[in-house]
Formats: sequence, structure tokens, C-alpha cells
Amino acid sequence: MDNLTNNDHLRQGFVRQRRNLMTISFVLFFLLYGNIEIPTLNILGNEIVFGEEDKLKNMLLILWGYFYYRYYVYFRDLKDSGYSNVFYAHLQSSVKEKILNYAKDIPNISQMVNIYDNNDKYWTGKVRLDKVDSYTEQKETENIRIEGWTFFRSKFKAHIATLLHTRYFTEYALPFFVGLTPVFALVYQCYLNL
Repeated sequence: MDNLTNNDHLRQGFVRQRRNLMTISFVLFFLLYGNIEIPTLNILGNEIVFGEEDKLKNMLLILWGYFYYRYYVYFRDLKDSGYSNVFYAHLQSSVKEKILNYAKDIPNISQMVNIYDNNDKYWTGKVRLDKVDSYTEQKETENIRIEGWTFFRSKFKAHIATLLHTRYFTEYALPFFVGLTPVFALVYQCYLNL
């Protein structure tokens, strides 16, 4: 099997890149924001002299850019690890709740049947009524569509629930935010720290 398509290989590389990005981001943040100076570095008995204090920071910024890019590449290469399934379960629960709230105003409501016709702009649910159709002798149904701002709020609520109640935020989104802390520290130093 090709190494690029091997999911274990990708997962291990992703974890490595996440660790590297978070480590370099924290080190760089403390160097930039804490105004820490490291004039020399001793590695296995070899002493590296940086001379100017900005040389180390500039080298670490280049390394940070490399690790940020590597994390992004591995993030994009990973297949969906279940986020969309969990998200759609939360979305379905939220939409079903909204449909049942709308259905309270309909007389003779019996039960929720199913949600169908789901896409990015709206979801439609079918509710069963206690009233029997005289022609088919089956219980009648009513369609309720959730769309617009109400649907957007349901999607937002589902994303928040998925991120807060699962591992997906800390594994995938948080490293992007932590990775940007050196950028925020640089902006603060250069433009806001007057």
C-alpha cells in the first residue's frame, strides 16, 4: 500500500506536525512576548552564538512558518474522521426540535415521522397528524420546512455542540489558533505596544 494513502501513516504524521506546531508556537510566543534573550545555545557541547537577539527569533519564525504549513497539509490530507457524522447528528436533533416546536401550532399532531430533503439551505420534516385521509385511509402528514435564519442558527448550534462536546476542537481547530499566537505577539509588539 502506498505510504501517502496509508491512514496510520497520515495520522502519525498529523500528530507529529500538531505537536511540532504547538511547541514552536509556544516557544516563539514566549520569546517574542516575554522579551527573552538567548544570546547562545548549547547543543550537545556545541555552542551556537547568535550575536544579535533577533537572529534566533527570525530563525524560529521561519521554522514556525514551515510547521504551520506542514500541519495544514496533513490536516487537509486526513479523511473525515467522524466530524461530519457527529455534526449532522447534532443538526438533526436541533432541526427536529424546531420542527416539533412549529408543529405544536398544528391541530391533531400525532408524531414526528422523519426529516427529509436536507441540504445546505433548508431541511424539511414530515409530521403525522391524527386525522385520517378519507381517500387513502391513512393518517395525513404535514411538511414543515426549517430555513433561513432559523436553519442557520441550528447549524451554528450543531457546530458549537460538536466542537465543545467532542475531541474535534482540541485535535483539529485549537492547533490553528495556538499556531497564530506568535503572529498576534508580533502584531502587538510592532503596532500596539507604543
